[in-house]
Amino acid sequence: RKELDSLISAKKLKSYLVINNAVEKNDSVFLVGRSFNISANNRFERRISDILSGIRLQQSQINLGIDSVLNLTRRIELKEQSPGGKSRDFGTVFLTGIVFVMIIFMTALGYGQTLMRSIIEEKNSRIIEIMVSSVSPFQLMAGKIIGLGLATLTQVGIWLAIGLAIYSYRGALNISADIMGAIFNPVIIFFFLMYLILGYIMFSTLFALIGSICNTDKEAQNFIYPVTMSMILPLIIGMYVIQEPDSTVVTVLSLIPIFTPTLMILRLNVIGAETFSFTNSIVLEATLGIIITVLATALIIWLTSKI
Repeated sequence: RKELDSLISAKKLKSYLVINNAVEKNDSVFLVGRSFNISANNRFERRISDILSGIRLQQSQINLGIDSVLNLTRRIELKEQSPGGKSRDFGTVFLTGIVFVMIIFMTALGYGQTLMRSIIEEKNSRIIEIMVSSVSPFQLMAGKIIGLGLATLTQVGIWLAIGLAIYSYRGALNISADIMGAIFNPVIIFFFLMYLILGYIMFSTLFALIGSICNTDKEAQNFIYPVTMSMILPLIIGMYVIQEPDSTVVTVLSLIPIFTPTLMILRLNVIGAETFSFTNSIVLEATLGIIITVLATALIIWLTSKI
């Protein structure tokens, strides 16, 4: 299995089947891979079930009752595993990934629009002209973003405290190990926090840019739509990302700065990462995504301060 796992990690193999020697009795069959493919899972499940049903019927007596026939022709349940033998549940991975995306989306959208309206109001009331006479436009913009950023960090701190409390009482709350493993994976939590902060800064800067070129909220709505759509892209193509997280289209999109915070965290959650090792391609891509997002954000801040 180690050789096959290494081939999957190197993207030379998509998945492989693990069939237990006693499969005729315990129905133990696992599909090991980096992603979830529902259609492939169903095809394998039907085909293996048909083969096992035929074998059981051949090994049984000729005269069988209804219960015996139903037992011999029962379907297997094909379970998903990640390379290394760790079991994964499609519903858990999908749900936790969407939750991470929604947190980034709501944080960036909420604080970003607050910043945009603040800039529009200051422009209309001429307050911004007084401020610019004391500080540079870049300092003014950076101060606004950092100020709201501290509020964001406070909110993140509250979420972390709640998360640690849940983790401490996980036994009493009877939360499944799959859910706990998906939410409290240290690698994913690290990248989630990084993308939450960077996503907030980048999208807030974009909203600040919109506020600097618009004079009313109504006028700004025309520019908000494309920014909002870029943030919810993972929700639109979420099922495709879960089935093909390593596809060229998804990989390229996740490295475009405006899509990176939300799309990369969804890919990370689907593929999974247990250690901060650059031999794992998704960790390397996620790190590259952080660098690209930082550079893009710096460029947007500079551009916004010039308008």
